[in-house]
Amino acid sequence: MTTLDQAFHDAILRRNFDPFLHRSIMTLNPGTPYLPNWHLSAIAYQLERIRRGEIKRLIINMPPRHLKSQTVSVAFPAYLLGLEPWHRIFCISYGGELSSKHHNDFRSIVASRWYRRAFPDMLVSRSLEDEVTTSATGFRRSTSVYGTLTGLGGNIFIIDDPQKPVDAQSEVQRDQLNQWVSNTLMSRLDSKETGIIILVMQRVHLNDLSGYLMETGGWDTHPSGHRARSTHAREASAMKALPTIVAGPPWRWRFVAVFILRTSYCIPESACGACSGSDNFPDRCRNFPVTRLKIPCLASTGNFVLIH
Repeated sequence: MTTLDQAFHDAILRRNFDPFLHRSIMTLNPGTPYLPNWHLSAIAYQLERIRRGEIKRLIINMPPRHLKSQTVSVAFPAYLLGLEPWHRIFCISYGGELSSKHHNDFRSIVASRWYRRAFPDMLVSRSLEDEVTTSATGFRRSTSVYGTLTGLGGNIFIIDDPQKPVDAQSEVQRDQLNQWVSNTLMSRLDSKETGIIILVMQRVHLNDLSGYLMETGGWDTHPSGHRARSTHAREASAMKALPTIVAGPPWRWRFVAVFILRTSYCIPESACGACSGSDNFPDRCRNFPVTRLKIPCLASTGNFVLIH
């Protein structure tokens, strides 16, 4: 590769998150072919909107083993700090072992030769087991749910799989997590007006953290399906997805994008409670083309349908 080609390649990595994600996945999974899919481009599109300041709150609900953690908790912080190394990023998961795994993957990316060449202004001043600090005083800090946050604050919080599926079946543990996020975590944002919160998780209960946050306050639901594709044709064609964009009350959950993924993944009907079978949908679910999906369990939250 010539010097000009190399410079062009590095510029592409800096300009758009999608090719950066491709390169990061290849670094984290050597010897495994990268299989691009529309859902990765859809997530990358919404994360780009986060970076540009178009949205401040993002919820991504996906089944396991769809690269959501490597995309959101690993590659995206590396991309943000590469462009703007002053960001203060917290990445939070249900357990310390999972948080450490994501943090080690992050360190592998920022220590790679291609990353240092593409982002020369991102200089690591300190690298610890749970934190990487930049020369511009930014950082990515890894912690677990209920971890110590006293005296700490940041402008970006990424919550990745905050609860085990088995724990989500306990009402006590669900409420404990929901209150911790609402009361403790929210208070650690440097600015509630401009701070960013991203939640990525699999749906494990109708009243899990995703359901709780989306039901907080009054919500306006923009159209999904064909109306969304015609109304937001440019975004839909770029994403090849059918997102539902939800706007929340002032400062708290002002902008949230919820992905409705067409997948056969589901949670037990006993945990859903919205319907008793694939042929018995509530009337409020009728506005979604469920007959084509053949999904045995639906849950309705507010005015839009969540597909588990």
